[in-house]
Amino acid sequence: MKKRIPIATVVALVLMAVALSVSATMIFAMNRFSTTVSNVSARQALFDYLTGVDKVVRQNYAGTVDEEVLKEKLASAYIQSIGDKYAAYLTSDEYAAVQKRVAGTVTGFGLEVALKSETNQLVVSSVAVGSPADLAGMKAGDVITARDGEVVYATAKGLAQMRADLDDYAKILLTVTRDDKKQSFELVSGTYALISVTGKMMETVGYVRISDFNDTTAGQFTAMVEQHVSAGATALIFDLRGNAGGSLAAATEAVGYLMPRGNFANSTASDGTVTALSATSAYELNLPTVTLVNNLTAGEAELFAGVLQEFGLTTVVGDQTAGRAMVQEYFPLSSDNAAVKLSVSELSLLKAGSWEGNGILPDRKVALSEAAEYLDLVDDADDAQLQTALSLFESGDELVSEPTATATATATAAPTNATTTTKQSTKKP
Repeated sequence: MKKRIPIATVVALVLMAVALSVSATMIFAMNRFSTTVSNVSARQALFDYLTGVDKVVRQNYAGTVDEEVLKEKLASAYIQSIGDKYAAYLTSDEYAAVQKRVAGTVTGFGLEVALKSETNQLVVSSVAVGSPADLAGMKAGDVITARDGEVVYATAKGLAQMRADLDDYAKILLTVTRDDKKQSFELVSGTYALISVTGKMMETVGYVRISDFNDTTAGQFTAMVEQHVSAGATALIFDLRGNAGGSLAAATEAVGYLMPRGNFANSTASDGTVTALSATSAYELNLPTVTLVNNLTAGEAELFAGVLQEFGLTTVVGDQTAGRAMVQEYFPLSSDNAAVKLSVSELSLLKAGSWEGNGILPDRKVALSEAAEYLDLVDDADDAQLQTALSLFESGDELVSEPTATATATATAAPTNATTTTKQSTKKP
């Protein structure tokens, strides 16, 4: 027989529940109010202090304050002081350039210069595909001797001035020496599509270089992989050296293209929310691979290398990577189209965890000589890391990772699941 609960008891329980709910809500609201008041007070104190400094300057400074410079310096100093080593303040021009690059376009001449101290020469260290410099016929290795008819000196000061001129000028005349012959190139700055993925066949090995990750990278990457597979590649080399990262979405799509369906990494926001990074494509690579990295490989590029390594789908060759697992986003300021770059989440591998401050450890540590600092100036035969990758394919060694994916001593990687199979990949329906 069921016992009936008196109505008075039910009412009392309901009232108790309501009271507890109201109490909890009030406690939460009071704590939030206290925090808000504290934050407001702190901000007011900061504003009062800066106002005091500004008052002293304007009443006593003998010069004139440049309001625009002052605003930018204050904003930049604020961002630099918050403790986020990856944070930055960008002017409207700088942010506009970033937006273009993320979208896959760049404005400029499309060449980088470097100082080769061993030969005391100022040289072109790289030329972007499809850029004004490329279309004009300039090549990596060209020795710059003059700018607009004036002699260029191969010094640190000369290098700094040349880089500044390439950033500021809309038109420039460069005189270079190539194969002991003098040539001149008149360049006009222009906007061109950023080719972030390049490649070539090295006999039966497909070589794929990814310079950064932007909105067009994933499409270029998958097209290059498919091109090599169609050409009969029996193995692939992914070159991420010098890749400082970029778009997380692009890196996720690119590495996911090579993976079996499912989660392969996580992104944890500042509030603790965890978002799984997953492979959704029906394509899965069945070729042995080697991934080349160096100390400039960072962020989303480390994600690419670390995921493939942890799943045993590649052998990582080169130097320990930069160790940036934090993800940055840009937040525009409506007042003047400037922006603030802030770290918003942290990437982590499923088993090895985050590589922030540690980097990805290569399976085969191979260093380049100082003379090979600029990859575009190094012949393939003199590229020790590239030659190590090729030798691994030739030797028939098992091309899988050891059970460690980062420099964290306690980290353990996923069990290896790839071998040196030479089965070609095919697009699954």
